[in-house]
Amino acid sequence: MLLEEKNNKSVICMLTKPVLAIGLFVLICSFSRAQKPYNVEVQLTTESNTVNYKLPGKQFYPIYVPSGSEFYDDQWMRGYLILENGDRYDSLLFKYNTLKDELITLNNRTRVFIMLDKDAISEFGLYESSKLTKRFVKMYLDKIPKGEHYFYVPYNGKLKFAVWYRTIEETTSPYKDKNGFLQISNFKLGPNYYLRFPDGHFEKFKLNRRSLILLFPDQKREIRRMLRKERNWVKTDYDAARAVQLIEEKYYID
Repeated sequence: MLLEEKNNKSVICMLTKPVLAIGLFVLICSFSRAQKPYNVEVQLTTESNTVNYKLPGKQFYPIYVPSGSEFYDDQWMRGYLILENGDRYDSLLFKYNTLKDELITLNNRTRVFIMLDKDAISEFGLYESSKLTKRFVKMYLDKIPKGEHYFYVPYNGKLKFAVWYRTIEETTSPYKDKNGFLQISNFKLGPNYYLRFPDGHFEKFKLNRRSLILLFPDQKREIRRMLRKERNWVKTDYDAARAVQLIEEKYYID
């Protein structure tokens, strides 16, 4: 009798192990299917604790820069962020990497740098002062280098005055950096000025009146006269934004 009972227990154990293994496998597969990548169609909430979180990205490692910077500003800046699905975050810490054209934030829990997924971002703003916010909008550039870039937009109408800040590594004469190492390059930040037309195409220009006027060959005389009357020489971002506004009001209002 004892031998029979022992054999029955052995059979039950042999049958139970495969069942448990199958159940565990199904559970793992179900969990894996739940781990979907970020999708702009998925409506997220602030309280979301899944992988469809608000700020998708990956860890970022700064490079050694002997002279200059890979960032728009080396200091962390407060700002806002709007995702493609319309969700908005305010008062986050950002560094705008103008070498890679990527937005970096700081994970408050782990204190590591996170490079945010550009596909998920619609726009962001940097609070340069209590009264000044620089707005950067992601737009597709149809010129080389083609692709989606972040543009500072001083004027955002049917015509858009867009500034792309870009850091370039330039070759220099040999010099010793702050650590005593010999270097032959530095990193230089410069603005690139564009006008985006209503059909979506971009034209690059220099920050002066003549360069802007040449973008409108059929109306150059009228535009020159109009800007001269305004005493606008297009020497600053504000001047260019005002000039683009005047041109839009005269030629692009239905």
